Amino acid sequence: MKCVWAFVYIASFVIVSVQADWLSDVIHYSELCETQFPTAKENIEKMFKGELKAINADDTLTCFVKCIMEKQGTFVRGTFSMPGLMKITELDKSLKEIQAPILQKGEACRYEKGENDCETAFKIALCMSEKIADIA
Repeated sequence: MKCVWAFVYIASFVIVSVQADWLSDVIHYSELCETQFPTAKENIEKMFKGELKAINADDTLTCFVKCIMEKQGTFVRGTFSMPGLMKITELDKSLKEIQAPILQKGEACRYEKGENDCETAFKIALCMSEKIADIA
């Protein structure tokens, strides 16, 4: 299954069209997080297609994104984790090839802030999805 999501990043927040192990992890994390933060299926589909901007981001969805990022290791104690992003890009061959630009985009997005941790995670994911689109 081809999806666009690397931020993953990932995030959910780094968005890249790939078929990889980390993607199956993101799908697994989204299933786990959906039990805790049930959100509309169409929002999840839009998120995985890189259409975060088109989503009406309520608290449930922003916390859903935060949950995925925490499970990935890209959102730790309320902040974006560059080591978490680096680990993801190092473990996947398809991402390792474009690691430098992904990390550069991560650096540009890591200081996004929201009113709470969920909103902060969502804003980082949105920033990453916008900035990574030109890499894919």
